[in-house]
Amino acid sequence: MRNADFFKVFALILGALLLFACSAFCLAYVFSSYATPQALLAEGGGMSSQGGIFQGLGLKNAPPPESVTVDYLNGIDTGANGEPFTLSTDGSQLFLDCEPSTPEGRLLFNFLKKAWSFQIDKAEIDDLKAAVTVYITCPDTALLAQPLEQAVTAYLMQKVAATGNVEEIYEENGRFRKEVTDEAFWSALGTVSAEAGQRYSVTVSATLNLEFYERSWHIMNPAMLNNTLDMRVQALHASAVDGQSYIAKDYQIEEAAVKGPLPDQTKFGMTYDPTEVSAVLESFTARKLIGDQKLCWSPDVPYVNGSPIRYYLDDSLLMLEWQEEEAGMVGTFSEVFVADGSQFRRKIAGDDYEYQHFFYATQLAQQANAVLAVGGDLYHHGRNCGIVVYNRTIYRFEPSTCDVCYIDADGDMHFSYRNQFSTIEEAQRFVEENNILYSICFGPVMIDNGVDVTPGNYQWGEIWDTYARAAIGMLGEHHYLTMNLNCGTGHLYHYANLRQAADAMVKRGCVKAYTLDGGQTCCTVVNGELVSPVQFGNERYTSDILYFATAIPENPAGA
Repeated sequence: MRNADFFKVFALILGALLLFACSAFCLAYVFSSYATPQALLAEGGGMSSQGGIFQGLGLKNAPPPESVTVDYLNGIDTGANGEPFTLSTDGSQLFLDCEPSTPEGRLLFNFLKKAWSFQIDKAEIDDLKAAVTVYITCPDTALLAQPLEQAVTAYLMQKVAATGNVEEIYEENGRFRKEVTDEAFWSALGTVSAEAGQRYSVTVSATLNLEFYERSWHIMNPAMLNNTLDMRVQALHASAVDGQSYIAKDYQIEEAAVKGPLPDQTKFGMTYDPTEVSAVLESFTARKLIGDQKLCWSPDVPYVNGSPIRYYLDDSLLMLEWQEEEAGMVGTFSEVFVADGSQFRRKIAGDDYEYQHFFYATQLAQQANAVLAVGGDLYHHGRNCGIVVYNRTIYRFEPSTCDVCYIDADGDMHFSYRNQFSTIEEAQRFVEENNILYSICFGPVMIDNGVDVTPGNYQWGEIWDTYARAAIGMLGEHHYLTMNLNCGTGHLYHYANLRQAADAMVKRGCVKAYTLDGGQTCCTVVNGELVSPVQFGNERYTSDILYFATAIPENPAGA
């Protein structure tokens, strides 16, 4: 074969080979698919790079790393197999979150899904590797902890305020029932999620690493962590719920009410066994009313033989009544804790200062729905005594005649002494400045701010003669002690002078104490029943009583 023919044949063969190679390359390039966002979600890659002229040609014609990154991020919310994903952070690192199975988790997921966006920088390319910095603005679940806790607390406060029966909310140990806190968390999560926007978002940077193989760029680290949203929902639930403590219901009786709610008869008790009372006092209901205050009652007091201990306990009031020996007399004592000062009340005959007819204390107590009542000051007894305040109005101004006890809207006792006020205007300022509701005019003051101030002489009450004696005092905030000293039988057949009565109140730790009308007015009524001895054997008609009432509505919602 001639040389010219040889070269022609060789050229044709070489051309055919090159044409075949180029055709194969083009077909392979056309039929090879770019990586989809779904594929990019897989923990991917790992395939070795392929160098050479073909790879170089593919690198030149492939979409740039930035474009692949954008496609990946835009495709995150529809992941592999059509399952939705989203991006978030927990304050420390990025998460690729898939939709969880719980309703709370899905609610949080939807919040995360609609509140993220991104920006990218230009890729840094090194041979067949690239790094793309991404700035992601997304919800930070760590920021949700505090608003969720606040929203749960607000929900629980509304729940407590709206319920009539707190036993539906609390367990016996005073903790919220699980179904209540779960309901609160669900509501709180919905409330917080509705405020999505940028309020709970942060901007973080992340670097996506890409490698080029099979004629396209592949993301090598698509997800930082996977499938942790359920765990974060549980953590948010725990932080929002576990710290919730007892929320006291705001019990209050309207100021204008002429009687309290009817007490629950199942809440009264009577026993001769002090250990039964001790068990009642250990209940959560009692402890929340007592708080850190010290009880006056004790199982070890010298009880009058044959006398029972009476008690009442609901969520707004704790009352103990007992009789013990005191200086040769029968001492009828009552200790009361109330949730609100509005439960320490006064009942006057006819609910009108000008009313002229009297009733027995037991009758007035029944009219008032009193849990406990004691005789008052018998202000309508033909004597012009003291500064009479009723419904915030001064009805009588005789400042030189007696010490006066005033009760304010929070149930605290205030005093004025003889000749303390020279004008009614001065007394009216005192009433207004101290939020005074009513006054009691008998006296004298026994104890003021923990100091025994019992006088050696006084206009009313024949203080050095022996009669049945009555007093009311405060042991602490919303914590009261009533006392009757009366004549009993046997070795307790005695009456008291004022000094003996004051000593009894001092001994029992009163920080404030005031003398009430004694004699036949001196009596204690529990649940409408006279429970104390009465001088001369029977009650007398009176114009008023002091009483304590429950603040639980008679027909509570849900009861």
